[in-house]
Amino acid sequence: MKIIKGISGSPGVTIGKIFLWIKKEKDLNYKGDEAKKIWREAKEDLKEELNNRLMDLSETERDLVNFYLLLLDDPAFEEFLYEKIDEGLDFKTVVETTTERFKKEFLNLDVYFKMRAQDIEPLKEEIFRVVVGDSYPSLEEPSILVSKEVTPWQLINITKDKLLGIVNERGGVLSHLSIIARNLNLPLLIGANVSEIKGRTGYFRW
Repeated sequence: MKIIKGISGSPGVTIGKIFLWIKKEKDLNYKGDEAKKIWREAKEDLKEELNNRLMDLSETERDLVNFYLLLLDDPAFEEFLYEKIDEGLDFKTVVETTTERFKKEFLNLDVYFKMRAQDIEPLKEEIFRVVVGDSYPSLEEPSILVSKEVTPWQLINITKDKLLGIVNERGGVLSHLSIIARNLNLPLLIGANVSEIKGRTGYFRW
């Protein structure tokens, strides 16, 4: 038996088949005006997606979505992003640089913003998901979802009736992913090296 170590984001015990979610990868080396066009389209598509679900969500989930919507429309966020595009950086690097900049700024503010800093990284992943056109995993049988990064928004959209638990490489105990998982009484292990998880069945206790 191989032991995979991590941190409990949401306590629980679960056993079941493993569903390894490997997300699509795509070359995101758009530059210049094309990068700006890709950003505008991705932003509007993501905002529409977020707004369409807003009224169906719990208070915690709405709080997350409203934060995403505010950041996507933040003039300072977009101004910095365009500045990096004008410097000649490709789209992927621009989004990574912009989100990292704001994450660091939030970490220098009060406790509320420090907690929000953990939500900026997942927003980056949502932007990339929209551009790539990736879909949410469809679980055909009860399974433990294993992934390098399941974002809070992805957890909200994944069908829960066959979701036994999540093993996630990224995330923090104060992140919205952990908060939502706890609200759902869904076992969540974070900080695990998912590349070490092999096979089709696992037993997880945390």
